[in-house]
Amino acid sequence: MEKNRVEAFSDGLFAIVATLLVIELKLPDGPSVWLDLLSIGPKILAFVLSFLIVTMYWVAHHSMFNFVSRVDRNLLWLNNLSLLCVSFIPFPTAVLGNHPQDPNAIALYGITLILVNVTDTLAWSYAARKPELSGKHLTPHIATLVTRLHLSPVAAYTVAIVAGRFQPLLSLAIFVCVPLFFIIPNRWVSGNIRSSVK
Repeated sequence: MEKNRVEAFSDGLFAIVATLLVIELKLPDGPSVWLDLLSIGPKILAFVLSFLIVTMYWVAHHSMFNFVSRVDRNLLWLNNLSLLCVSFIPFPTAVLGNHPQDPNAIALYGITLILVNVTDTLAWSYAARKPELSGKHLTPHIATLVTRLHLSPVAAYTVAIVAGRFQPLLSLAIFVCVPLFFIIPNRWVSGNIRSSVK
């Protein structure tokens, strides 16, 4: 099967999820707009964080499918499993925005992100092992590198969950650092893959 419809469906879902994140932002009916904005500051920060993370996952999904030439039924469902986890992100984002220093809210947020990374890795690993699905530029080195990139945030999210029991602000800082690592150009992300394709 061609991959175009899978990419179109995935792009649509990512766009919807990114949009749904803002629904939780409602300005209270107070005496001052600026004071009201300040009162929902944690919700705004949770929105920005999750928007960066969702778009980070979209970029990763787009990059992954650059190395996939075709899809089969199993890859379709593995991709759907990953999208299921992505579509859940607005809920823990709302919980975190309402309870930014609650260890349980931090744990729920972190576990959700871990599930996204794990299911992404399952889909990627399946596609990378199938020569009839992977593109001609996919080498064993790239397959291993992408797997490591998919799994690397899991360690960070796990540390954030544990730290949330003692230092909630440290947990939030770790969550912020993950998308920044992938957004800011660096040789571990773009350089290694680019040099491997040449």
